Amino acid sequence: MRDVATPLERPAGRDFPGILNLLRVSRLGLMVSHLWAYLMPAMFGSFAAGWSFWLGLVYVTIPLGLLIYGWNDYFDHDVDRHSPRKNSPGTAAVFGPSLSPAQLASLPLVVLAVQLPFALLWGLGGHLELVGWMALMALGNGLYNGPGLRLSRVPIAAELTATGIYLLIVWLGVLIHSPGMPAWGWVFAALSILNLQIMGTLVDRDEDAAVGKRTLSVAFGRTTSLAAVVVFLLAKAVLTYVFTGHLAATAVMLAGLVFVAFGVPLPGYRRSSSAYTSFIFLDWIWLLMMLLR
Repeated sequence: MRDVATPLERPAGRDFPGILNLLRVSRLGLMVSHLWAYLMPAMFGSFAAGWSFWLGLVYVTIPLGLLIYGWNDYFDHDVDRHSPRKNSPGTAAVFGPSLSPAQLASLPLVVLAVQLPFALLWGLGGHLELVGWMALMALGNGLYNGPGLRLSRVPIAAELTATGIYLLIVWLGVLIHSPGMPAWGWVFAALSILNLQIMGTLVDRDEDAAVGKRTLSVAFGRTTSLAAVVVFLLAKAVLTYVFTGHLAATAVMLAGLVFVAFGVPLPGYRRSSSAYTSFIFLDWIWLLMMLLR
């Protein structure tokens, strides 16, 4: 097993990645997960759609994507250079581009420049708690994948930290537009995010293993990882039925088991990717049912 590489050494110069590459860095294909997390609290009570809501809705798309995934691209260059899906026309929206060292070196400045307008608008608008939220999001990214702990390379801790980062998006929705989210809603959101994180580790399992990045699926294998996914799907179905009594929404959660079973005969990448996409689709159907009930 090779040693894990250190964070990117700064080259002599910087090279702006370009608009298309920045859009790919922001993972347009994962934007639907951010929007789901941001809007989920709306199903639990009063909903306020003021200017801060719309600003938050914009922020959780490309700007937040640049913060989360641009950060990871900068520190995960040793893993990414082994990935055949980087910069592929069919997968770049989900897996991002393959940037040169000079382009990677410019990413921190670009990410900072994109975050500042939102921090200023919320700060000047009297929403200092949202500026504090942005600081927490940056801290979470630093813990997950930075020059210190790099929890992204520690089994279970990686998935839990990434889940915490996504739960911060849910909390942003609570802070801005829908206070009063109950405990079971937080548990449901955490289980949904954990499922996506586990499926994501299955997608990247071979590349992560090649550089010694011990994610959950690398450490415990595909079967154990898929078993955890099944347990979480069942738990989401139980939560839905017990706390809402909505049979159709409960059935939507159970439908996830069909997607897992359907994907089992497929090769690792196709199986994991199809299930990942299916889970996002089912979570959106579930959320729409909850909002319209």
